[in-house]
Amino acid sequence: MERTLGEIAKAVGGGVAGDPGTVIRGVAGISDAREGDITFLSNPRYAHLLRRTRASAVVAGEGLNSVPLAILHVSNPEASFARIARMFTPEAGAMPPGRHPDAFVGEDVALGAGVVLGPLAAVMDGARIGRRTVLFPGAYVGFGASVGEDCVLHPGASILDRVLVGNRVVIHPGAVLGADGFGYARENGRYVKIPHLGTVAVEDDVEIGANVTIDRARFDRTVIGRGTKIDNLVHVAHNVQVGADCLLVAQAGLAGSVRVGPGSTLAGQSGVERHVRIGEGVRVAGKAGVTRDVPPGATVGGFPARDRSRWLREEAALRRLPELLREVRDLTRRLESLERATDDDREPR
Repeated sequence: MERTLGEIAKAVGGGVAGDPGTVIRGVAGISDAREGDITFLSNPRYAHLLRRTRASAVVAGEGLNSVPLAILHVSNPEASFARIARMFTPEAGAMPPGRHPDAFVGEDVALGAGVVLGPLAAVMDGARIGRRTVLFPGAYVGFGASVGEDCVLHPGASILDRVLVGNRVVIHPGAVLGADGFGYARENGRYVKIPHLGTVAVEDDVEIGANVTIDRARFDRTVIGRGTKIDNLVHVAHNVQVGADCLLVAQAGLAGSVRVGPGSTLAGQSGVERHVRIGEGVRVAGKAGVTRDVPPGATVGGFPARDRSRWLREEAALRRLPELLREVRDLTRRLESLERATDDDREPR
């Protein structure tokens, strides 16, 4: 596939500094690029690498100038480069249209026009599948569940009974939506299972990574808001409400009834204790443990999670602890020596 730099600029709404007729055949990182590739620069710190790159063009912000290759100036280099990369990415293996003979479809199922069912895909009684949605081999849609239009369920993705999935949702292999929440009552030294009668609702334009688990609510709904992106191996417990356009990064875990405000980010391996409220636009650092409510716009880290600046100062001080202990011991010895000398001076002669 070939496109001129001018054609690419028009597609992403950018401006060209250099020859708009430069032919682009692919995308690559700065260090790996070859002639005919377009690369990108989002951090000016790495601008010096452009002097050695073999790329034919670079996607960059308005502040970049005087480099030995054509520049495609855009307001958001990373987002624009993502769109450009899609232009040059071969389409993933497409499923043959229609229903494979080894797919299972139950009774009272509604399949929209253009639905694709791969081998061993299963759609149980009463389920609804919207137009142009694709179920790869082994994908499962449970009894009474609903999946919207233009969705993709990758191999082994499981949408369990009565779960609701919106439009343009992508669910990667092994994800499970609608398993029972983890709830038990203790009686006479043993555990009694608490039924979870609610469901999961996933709004439009959500992407759910591989092996993600999202548990159904006890009575109402566990909700994943519009446009939210969930990385692999994330766990969302029962009754959680995640707002729109959030990012949940790998191995993050949300305990029961957590509320996450729109536009928030939970970095890798962070955890949130049950019933905690996280405000809009909050950023939680990797491995942080959130044990109390977080106000809108805050950035927190550590365990228990606290203001990021305070956390970093405390971590820096902690690294100095061995040195400080040595200083304290030395000062203690010197003080004891001075006290002994003072006592000797006070004794009668």
